Amino acid sequence: MEQSHEHHGGISHEPFSIQEYRKHTLFLSGAIILAAIIIGVSILYAGSIFSPLAGTKTPDAANGLSAQVKDILSIQSDDYVWGNKDAPVKLFEFSDLECPYCKQFHDTLSQVMSTYGTSGKVAVIYRHFPLDSIHPKARHEAEAAECAGSLGGNESFWKYVNRLFDITPSNNGFDPAQLPQIANFVGLDQNKFSDCLNKEPFAEKITKQQQEGVTLGAQGTPYSVVINKSGKTFVINGSQDITSVRGILDVALKNN
Repeated sequence: MEQSHEHHGGISHEPFSIQEYRKHTLFLSGAIILAAIIIGVSILYAGSIFSPLAGTKTPDAANGLSAQVKDILSIQSDDYVWGNKDAPVKLFEFSDLECPYCKQFHDTLSQVMSTYGTSGKVAVIYRHFPLDSIHPKARHEAEAAECAGSLGGNESFWKYVNRLFDITPSNNGFDPAQLPQIANFVGLDQNKFSDCLNKEPFAEKITKQQQEGVTLGAQGTPYSVVINKSGKTFVINGSQDITSVRGILDVALKNN
């Protein structure tokens, strides 16, 4: 078998054997295929982050969104809004209070809103999407957040959600006995809160928001849809980092 080897006078450039040539060719082919797969996955991944929502049923001539989607992506009277309701860009966050990735993404949104929110450019609208099959406690926690909002308004809702995300270990590990304690922590009447929670008056609202998330393409959490004043939409699928979220918001603001 001929091999490339060294002589005293220098390095010989004799050809590879047939076997080595085949190995070399297979290695290069494998590397090319792997690179193609990586690039393909990257394209699909980027597409999932920035993909616009497809129109359904009754497309709107101006921006391609159906009347149903436009209604979902508008602030409702019972919504809780973080930031300026009239912000040119709105981020609708479908979230599960026992989801560890939602907890992580909530921290990212806090960073984002410290700049985009205070300047009035972006508002976050919370929508419930409890993953009942893996987080059976999440729906009850969603009720708790709604009770906090009903008793103390928008500010109390967000304080409650912030505190719950702060202390929950996630993945259905939260002790429900702490729900009234959080109410007390954020300055609510604990007895009134417990009375509200026991009645579960927001079950229909939570289910409706969950179904609306499915309509928009949500299959897990967190799932967010950004929409600007001109009606352009961008999906943030999963817990994207702050750089990715800022990039999406900047595109949305630029294309207003």
